[in-house]
Amino acid sequence: MKAAKMTEKIDNGNVIEITQAAVDKIAEIIAAKGRGSQAVRVVLRGRAPSGGFQSEFMFVDVSDHSGTDLIQDAGPFPLYFDQTTAESLKGAKVDFDEKKFTTGFHI
Repeated sequence: MKAAKMTEKIDNGNVIEITQAAVDKIAEIIAAKGRGSQAVRVVLRGRAPSGGFQSEFMFVDVSDHSGTDLIQDAGPFPLYFDQTTAESLKGAKVDFDEKKFTTGFHI
């Protein structure tokens, strides 16, 4: 019988690099929601017209992860990735930029 795969916490070799600006903005959004302990699930939604990936950040309860998710510590909150998303985004950088016409998260 095959053993169940346990949730893997990533300590070294993070899936993504997340800038302090992005961490701060996500923490601000979580605080504004006032829902207590939240995590961010990162998912892929297909290919972008530019050839990259379209991704989405979803706010979930910290207990809302599967036994096969990869968990990355982002400081005030964890990031959850399924295996496919983790493989596709490995090494990507997430930043938050606040400009007049392009405010938002950029991967």
